[in-house]
Amino acid sequence: MSTNDQARSDLTQELKETYDNLLRSLKKIPTGWADKNLLKDVKADVYGSPTPLSSAADIEFPDSATILLKPYDSETTTAIEEAIRKADLGVTSSTKNGVITIAVPPLTRDQCAEAVKLIHERRDEAKDSVQKALQAVVKAGGEGQAQELRVLAEQYEQQIDVAAQDREGELLSV
Repeated sequence: MSTNDQARSDLTQELKETYDNLLRSLKKIPTGWADKNLLKDVKADVYGSPTPLSSAADIEFPDSATILLKPYDSETTTAIEEAIRKADLGVTSSTKNGVITIAVPPLTRDQCAEAVKLIHERRDEAKDSVQKALQAVVKAGGEGQAQELRVLAEQYEQQIDVAAQDREGELLSV
């Protein structure tokens, strides 16, 4: 692989990681409504092994403010409840007849404003990372294709802007 190809490959990998990290980070910003992403990273200690909730329970969304979890094994209910509490998601849960009900409170105006601010901060951090990655690759030997690499970086910055706008739109549509 030539130096130019390597520089482009290195930058592409770095920018993709930055973009993917941004998407994961944006999904964790609360919207005030029940969302599959809310529980995505929560793992319960099921039989001594960290298990994603989607593998330990059936997850339903009966309305925009409620999540129901129906554990596949009733013995794991306590572990699932504990995982939800430890995740500190800003939700309340209760259990009745083996079904865990999670109530997702709506965001206040102030919380919504804070969430929008956080989206903008995460967007700006991602765009800074793109620029730093571009500078590092150009400095490390990609000078000959600096313009091509800048175009690639700009494409990722546009994707970052779109992802942030989409998440902000989801937040404000609640």
